[in-house]
Amino acid sequence: MSAKSSNAKLENTSKEWPGAFGAFKYSKQAVMLNLGNIIILLIASYAVGSIINALTGNTNSTNISEMFSSRAVFGLFLASLIAYYFQIAIVMNYLSGASNKKTELGDTLNKAFPFYVDFVIMNVLRSIILMLSFIAFVIPFFFVLPRLILADYFLIDKKMTAIEALKASWNGTKGNSLKVYGIFGAVIVMCLPVITVIGIIVTVPLLVLYSAVLAILYKNISAK
Repeated sequence: MSAKSSNAKLENTSKEWPGAFGAFKYSKQAVMLNLGNIIILLIASYAVGSIINALTGNTNSTNISEMFSSRAVFGLFLASLIAYYFQIAIVMNYLSGASNKKTELGDTLNKAFPFYVDFVIMNVLRSIILMLSFIAFVIPFFFVLPRLILADYFLIDKKMTAIEALKASWNGTKGNSLKVYGIFGAVIVMCLPVITVIGIIVTVPLLVLYSAVLAILYKNISAK
């Protein structure tokens, strides 16, 4: 596919949402541009988290006191903080791919640092909001979740603070919640084959190729 044709297809997503399943080809295109970076970042995030958890707590323990010991909790906390850094870099690769741009891994990792504090604060605040909406009453949770899901992309793409990104996501997704739930539905459908070994082999690549779909949705919404 030529670069010109590739650009045209991505531009089309900013004009009209192709639907959750229709967005797959745009997500695939965005992921493939930076596939190596994304895979390395995913593996690195998982590997570092696993090493930290193994060093600070017995991950195979069935003893509740060991699982929730101060050492194990600290390990989980530390692994989460490191995972946020990798997540920023992954989101940056998704955004670059959605804009038909290829990026260097080292450059992405360097540019991720300035966003780190706000990204962590934003995720903590979002988790608190979602938790409170679920505790207060289950139904509001399902209205709040899709409205805050694009905060990561607003924060990084627009260089916003944590609060600004949450507000931007809330305002930007107004009237677009069904698109988000459509994406959730598509992911569930893609996960159905995991009940078989062959299905797992098919599902994992599909989910990786579909992993930039929120970046595609963000581009679609923010362009209007």
